[in-house]
This record gives sequence, C-alpha cells and structure tokens, in this order.
Amino acid sequence: MLKGEYTSGLLVVMLLLLSVSAVSFAHGNTSNGPGNMMGTTNNFGYNGMMGPGMGMMGRGMFGGIYPNMSTNRDYSLSAVGITQQQLKNQVTNIIENRFGQDYVVGDIFIFNNSPYYISVIEGDTGHGAFELLFDPYRGVVYPEMGPNMVWNTKYNMNNMMIWGDPIEENIIGRDKALERARLYAEQNEFTIADEGHHFYGYYTFHTEVDDETTGMLSVNAYTGQVWYHNWHVNLDTVLEVEHTE
Repeated sequence: MLKGEYTSGLLVVMLLLLSVSAVSFAHGNTSNGPGNMMGTTNNFGYNGMMGPGMGMMGRGMFGGIYPNMSTNRDYSLSAVGITQQQLKNQVTNIIENRFGQDYVVGDIFIFNNSPYYISVIEGDTGHGAFELLFDPYRGVVYPEMGPNMVWNTKYNMNNMMIWGDPIEENIIGRDKALERARLYAEQNEFTIADEGHHFYGYYTFHTEVDDETTGMLSVNAYTGQVWYHNWHVNLDTVLEVEHTE
C-alpha cells in the first residue's frame, strides 16, 4: 500500500470514529432517531439519504431531512467568552493536532445558537477536504451532516456509500454547479454567492439574503443534485482563516 493511500485511509477511520463518538454525544441517545437511507434508524439519529425530503424545486434535493440544529444555548462569541482571533487559533490548533499539518481551516461559520461550521482544506492542493462542526463549549469537533457524509468521495465519514475511483471527466464544472445552485435559490427566496469550496464529489456555496451570508448549499459534482444545509440557522458571521507558508 502506498504511503498516501495509508494516510488517507487512516484519516477516514479517524473521522469515522469522531462521527460515532462526538455526534452521538452531541445529540444524545439516537435509538429513537428518524429514518436512515431505507427509512429506519441510523447510528447518528438523523434522517438519511432516502428520508422524507422535498424535491429539487422544493426545499432541496435532500433538503429538509435533517433536524434543525438550533439549541437553547447561547453560542455567540461573547457568551462563550472568546474573541474571533482566539477562535481561529483554537480551531486551527485542533485541526492540526487531530488531522496533521497537511490540513488547514478554510472558513468558520459562527452560529448564535448551535455549534460552528468549519471547512477543512488540503494544504498542499488547496482542494476542499471535509466539513466539520465545532462545539466551543466542549472543544470537540465532529463531522458536518449531509453531503459531507454522503457525497464525499475521498473522506467519506459515514460509510453510507461505496465509491469507486472518481472519474474526472464526469465532474460538473464549478460554473455549472453554481448555475444549479442559483436556480434552486431563485425559487426559494435567497441567493448564492460565488464563494465556497470544491470538495471531493461536491461543491458547497455560501447562501445569502439581502447580500448577507446566511448559510450554505451543496451541489453534487456528478449529478447536479442540490442539498440545502437548512439545519443551520441564525448565522452571526463568517471568519476567513489566512494561512502563511
């Protein structure tokens, strides 16, 4: 086995372990959770791929099948007791210590009533690697739900699908994916900014209302299917993390 293949495989195992332990802990007992791919309970307590979602021109190709992540706890930076720079430093250190120096933080979405979203980028390629959630009260990270678990062809954390080697010729270009995202957004009363990341198997773009970033939406890089991350609400701000060589 090549060193790179071993490293990627080890990272997937680490991420899977994170998803099983941290997600279960973060969201409580999952034994009574909603349906998974075939309509029964999965290990994460979330509705799965074939759950009761709306169609492409409804709430999203898979939109609406995950629970709203909002809580009664105040996740604003002032309530947590940290500054933006302290948050950047903390998240950067966690990613480096947990996954290694080959991975860097792209941006951090700070929500006022739920854990923060983090995009993680491959440092050597600049390609999106995977998406995480960070709970600042406990200092833990765990996988973002949705496309990150189902569509990621390199860092598939949920083992919900068995992917073959990606065929680059079949990948939808960024412009086409952005067009699909904007078509969906137009019919759902928000807009899509030309900002975001190309992860393995999908794109994630920033959503906007009145020119203010509100969240994110993903587009499958092979099928063009749209998945709106509608489980995130009450976005406060987005932090871009700068990197030095």
